Amino acid sequence: MSCNRISNDSVMDFIPGTYERTINNEYSKGRDRLIVKQQHGNVYTIEKKSAIVRIRDGKELPVKYDTGTWTGIYDSKDQVIYEQRKGKVISFKPKENKLLVGASVYRKVE
Repeated sequence: MSCNRISNDSVMDFIPGTYERTINNEYSKGRDRLIVKQQHGNVYTIEKKSAIVRIRDGKELPVKYDTGTWTGIYDSKDQVIYEQRKGKVISFKPKENKLLVGASVYRKVE
């Protein structure tokens, strides 16, 4: 029965893909990209790539690049991915084409 539930889960079907958010405020500007891939069953990897320019006293500092990989488990009951190392909760809004990590909102681009 749970196999049918998972295979008919529209959120789970939406999850794989590339998501981006743009940062532009008085302290920094740049872009975050999350690439979400299903590994097997309900296990996902999320690769994060960021390029951020910090702004101090009105001056832009050199661009800082950051990458990382998270592993998460999709919970079909809650329809979220629970990241395993830091406890991040990753939720999805398929009708709005969005992924959320806390207060950070990403738009699906691929």
